[in-house]
Amino acid sequence: MVSLKQYFLLSTFVMVLTSCASSVAMRPGKTKNQANETIQQQNQPANSQQYKFPSKSDIPDFLKNKNSICKSCFLGISDPGLDSTLAVEQALTRAAVLEALTDKTEIKFITDFYTKVIHEKKWEVFAHLFELNLKVKNMKPDTVFFSKYDEAIVLAKPDGKLLSDRKNMVLSGFIQEKTYGNLADYMYRFEMKTPAESLFVVRIVNDNFSVESLLGDESKTDYPKKNFIYNSNITDDSTWTTPGFSLRTGLWPSFFGGLLKNMFYQVKETAEYEVGNMRDTFSEELNARLKRQIGSNTFSVDVQGCEIFNNHLTPLVHSTIKK
Repeated sequence: MVSLKQYFLLSTFVMVLTSCASSVAMRPGKTKNQANETIQQQNQPANSQQYKFPSKSDIPDFLKNKNSICKSCFLGISDPGLDSTLAVEQALTRAAVLEALTDKTEIKFITDFYTKVIHEKKWEVFAHLFELNLKVKNMKPDTVFFSKYDEAIVLAKPDGKLLSDRKNMVLSGFIQEKTYGNLADYMYRFEMKTPAESLFVVRIVNDNFSVESLLGDESKTDYPKKNFIYNSNITDDSTWTTPGFSLRTGLWPSFFGGLLKNMFYQVKETAEYEVGNMRDTFSEELNARLKRQIGSNTFSVDVQGCEIFNNHLTPLVHSTIKK
């Protein structure tokens, strides 16, 4: 669990990031010609064997319908553009995350609430920091599908054995929400660290993505900064459960971010709080007093598929509280 000192440092760091993101957003836009040049450069494949843009990629049938994933199978999705063998191995590791979440799992978190005056407007700010430790099992593929962007999408089953090194997989997240009337500003950071020391980090500021993916001792994955496009599996937003994250950087960043976000909010509602409404002066800059809650909950997660509409993905997640 992150110490309170570490959390205060993280909170300060996030405020700096937020300021930077705001300044970036105010930079002048590119001309039409410059924008077209950028798109043309981005649409060039990394090599002749990789992506062909801007053709849309489909998703496998088992993701198109709710509850179409068999109960004994677990979904895993790789980064785009990997060697097929490596892609399947990575997808199996990620399927192990979803399998582990079906067991009794404990989540610990800190939630802060405070107000901050920005440009004479009083914003309400919620900041959440959470972490889970999972015992993962070896997985074997049952079904393998490759997207047009060379993403391996697998359904996998556990072989009953914990990974040989018996280290835990760590999932962590940071969510910051700022609201003023009907205006809202969001920042997310979700991280997965595997027993093999692989790392996946996705940062989302509103709808802008930054992705970092490391594969064990391998060099850093060159995550393409391109606009991926996927076919929708629902026809209109009236049936959309919850608006999801953009698919512009591929399936896994959107799926993983949506999974942890939806899971956290479902679990937080019935959490047991160790400390509630603790008041403390945060700083004069915030023009408010900090309210903090430190809590935990035990739960399991069932992923029932996903919804894709307008190139945004929402994982269908159902969390069950375990007492």
